Amino acid sequence: MILLRSADPAPGAARAVAVFGIGLIGSAVVAALEAGSPMHRTALPLSWDEGAHRAGEMAEIERGIAAALGGPRDGYAGGLGGRLAFVWSAGKAGFSAREEETAGELESFRAVLGVAEGLASANPELEVAFCLVSSAGGLFEGQRAVGQFSRASPRRPYGRLKLRQEELLFGARAPMARRVYRLASVYGHIATGHRRGLIPTLLRDGIRREVSTITGRMDTLRDFVWVEDVAGYVARDARHARADETVLLASTRPSSVYEIRTLVERVLGRRIYVTYSTDASNAEDVTFSSAAVPDGWRATDLESRVREIHRRAVGGGAAFERAGGRRSA
Repeated sequence: MILLRSADPAPGAARAVAVFGIGLIGSAVVAALEAGSPMHRTALPLSWDEGAHRAGEMAEIERGIAAALGGPRDGYAGGLGGRLAFVWSAGKAGFSAREEETAGELESFRAVLGVAEGLASANPELEVAFCLVSSAGGLFEGQRAVGQFSRASPRRPYGRLKLRQEELLFGARAPMARRVYRLASVYGHIATGHRRGLIPTLLRDGIRREVSTITGRMDTLRDFVWVEDVAGYVARDARHARADETVLLASTRPSSVYEIRTLVERVLGRRIYVTYSTDASNAEDVTFSSAAVPDGWRATDLESRVREIHRRAVGGGAAFERAGGRRSA
C-alpha cells in the first residue's frame, strides 16, 4: 500500500491518505492526489494471502498512519486529528476469478476496514473517510440501462465479493464517511503489471501485429471509462467527502466489441487480427442510464483517449515490452 501525507499541512489539519492496491486504478489515484497538493509518499507491504504476515503488517500500517498524522506511533492512541482517508482499490482477483481466489481478498479487506474503524472510534477529532472501489459490471452483469433503482444481482464470485465488501463497509459502526464507487469497464495506458482490458489489449496486439482473442460477441455491449477520470473523482472524495454515498462512474455511452475493434483499427490505420472465443461466459451486455451518474462526474471522449494510449505506447515503447501486465479481453 501507499501512504501519502501532506507535505505542509496547516496547524491542526494534518491529512493522510492510505491507498491499498496500486494497480491500474490505485496508481492513478496516487498520481491524482500528488498532483493536487505536495505530499510525501511511503510504501508499506501488505500480504493478500498470508494471514500470519498480514497481522504484523497491519500493525505497522497503523503505526505509520499515526505518525503521518503527527501522533505517537500507536494507531489507537487518542488525540489524533485532521483528516484520514482509506482508498481500497486492491485485489488480484479478476472478473472470472473462482470462489477460493476471492476469499482471501475479503479477509484482507476486513482487516483494513477494522483498522479504519479502530482509528475513527479512538480519535473523535480525526475525520475518517473510507473509499471503496467496487464494480458495476460485476454487480449488474447482464442488465441494460442500469439506473438508480436497479438491483445488484452478481452472477460470479467476483461480483459477490464486491457486494459483500460494500455490505461490510456500510455495516461498520465507527463514525466515518463511507464512499463506494461502482465502476464500468476501466481502461488506461499500457503498463507493466497492470491488468489490460479490451482496449489496451487490442491496441498492444495491433501495434505488434499479433492476434487478439476476445471472449464475447461482436455485438456485446460494454461501457468504458477512462482511469484518470475515475482517479480524479476518487481523489477529490478522499480529500473532502464527509457523507455516505454510493455512486456509479460510467460513460453511459455503450460501445459494442465491434465498435471498439473498428475504433482501434481507425487509430492504427489498418486492420487488426482477432479471434473470438467460443466461451460465452463473458458475452452479456452491461449498460448504464445517463441519469444514474452523480453530479460533477464527467467522462472524457473515448476516441481521444484511445489515440493518447496509442501515442504513449508507441513513443514510450510500452507496446513492445515482452513482460507485460495481465491480459483480459
